[in-house]
Amino acid sequence: MFQELELNEITLPAGFLMRPAQLEDVEAVVALRQIWEKKLTGRTESTVEEERSEWQEPGYDIAHSVRIVENEAGEVVAYGLIWDSMPNPINMWLFARVHPDYEGLGLGHDRSPLGECGHGKPSAASRLMPKLPSV
Repeated sequence: MFQELELNEITLPAGFLMRPAQLEDVEAVVALRQIWEKKLTGRTESTVEEERSEWQEPGYDIAHSVRIVENEAGEVVAYGLIWDSMPNPINMWLFARVHPDYEGLGLGHDRSPLGECGHGKPSAASRLMPKLPSV
């Protein structure tokens, strides 16, 4: 559906590496999501089991649709994912989180590599949303 953005074309701040996710990354991704949940709502709801199940849904390719950003110590400091397995592009959505200690470095804004989440251009949904009439 979208042209793949080559990982070697991505520029991140010095000391960070972006790579495709693997199923083994699910624990670190959930831990990061839980930090945000706690910060925003005072409680956590995400579970490793639920996220693992979503990553293993038929037609969802985590190596294509989930990106991990690591610091020099190999710790997951940000991630982004796009749900693009639906046939209608309006159903796609992008979700990204950056660890609070790494905010402000350009890892998670909408024009960062995480905002593209492995795709060479913004999603069809993000291009169409501004054109839809207000209700």
